[in-house]
Amino acid sequence: MSEQEILVSLPLDDEGFFRRECPYCIRQFKMEITEKELGNEVEALVESYLTETSSDSGERETVIETESESYYCPYCGQEASSDKWWTADQLAYVEGICKNIAIKAINEQLIAPMKKNFGHSKSDLISISIDANELKEEEPKKPLEVNDMRIFTLPCCSARIKVEESYRGSIHCIKCGFSHPET
Repeated sequence: MSEQEILVSLPLDDEGFFRRECPYCIRQFKMEITEKELGNEVEALVESYLTETSSDSGERETVIETESESYYCPYCGQEASSDKWWTADQLAYVEGICKNIAIKAINEQLIAPMKKNFGHSKSDLISISIDANELKEEEPKKPLEVNDMRIFTLPCCSARIKVEESYRGSIHCIKCGFSHPET
């Protein structure tokens, strides 16, 4: 099987912040991130979809072999690895792209050869006819990014994040977890 380069991009807001969602409290925030950092995270996510395995319980299990950094939620302070902070829209978009890759591979490597080899084959002994339709790819909906939320600079690690406009509680640092009173 040949290697294929997949370019997947997710949007930043106009100030260079990337939307994340806490896997515990499900609240969204944004963090400043470079294009390279974002590219690495998206690459790991795509790789996780393309290397899923089944667990003994029959549930899908994602395998990521790269070491990932941990972040803390600015709202609830819970810690999770960087591969756990995706929004539902981001996951749906990347999953759609990965499904299209699988559909293309099935069409090219299974259905097309079957049509070619068996579609109109007739011999004296056996007559085989295969009516196989190619699977249809669907264009995944790329998440839109709006310029919402307010900026908060975390004094402990000098990181800048955006939190919900209405949030007025203490804010945890996404890098070290330290709790800062809202100012």
